[in-house]
Amino acid sequence: MELFILAQRSTIEIRVAEHNNCVHPDSFTSKRIPVTLVFAEHFQAITDAIAMERRIKGWSRAKKEAFIAGDFERLSLLSKRKPTAPVLRDAADAAPQDAGC
Repeated sequence: MELFILAQRSTIEIRVAEHNNCVHPDSFTSKRIPVTLVFAEHFQAITDAIAMERRIKGWSRAKKEAFIAGDFERLSLLSKRKPTAPVLRDAADAAPQDAGC
């Protein structure tokens, strides 16, 4: 699965063709051809496209699959932070208690 987010359509077509023709034999996708374009978005600024690509690259596979499928409810659930377990401390580490009167 490969996501491309680039600024121009012609660039996308060139990049997909490069991947499928193994122009860069040491690349990640060279062993995973054929590459299929599953999502593309137009950005006015290349910096915005790069920022979005980096954000998506950091996602889990499940989150990427939900995004590709357009399952935004699942994407939202996968985006929520999981609650962490409370830290249990020994009695010796506990804060001192008031001794009272």
